[in-house]
Amino acid sequence: MMTILVVDDDQRTRELVGEALKPVGFNVLSAASAEEAAVLLNREVVHLIILDLLLPGKNGWVFAEELKFNARTAAMPVLVASILSPDDTGVQKQNSNVVGYILKPLDADDLTARVKAVFTRNR
Repeated sequence: MMTILVVDDDQRTRELVGEALKPVGFNVLSAASAEEAAVLLNREVVHLIILDLLLPGKNGWVFAEELKFNARTAAMPVLVASILSPDDTGVQKQNSNVVGYILKPLDADDLTARVKAVFTRNR
């Protein structure tokens, strides 16, 4: 079973992702901050991170950059989920971990399709 880590400070968003992805066979873990996510990544096997950019403490871009320099997470795909459009954020194309961008509010069907597409591409 593939495990997805949702990193978002909004509890409802974390719940929505779980409600959308668990019924179609994904294991979903959640973290409210980058720091909490780092702890989970050290003890869990994660196959995809769904990452908000506007996090308390360390923001999502800083966290995504840090993932590239950890041997365990260097190749882990990251799907950004944010209220900011890619144009507003100046999406950092050099971050090879970022495999997609979803605007909030999240649509459960679109989210599920995007997550399945990540795993189809990475086979």
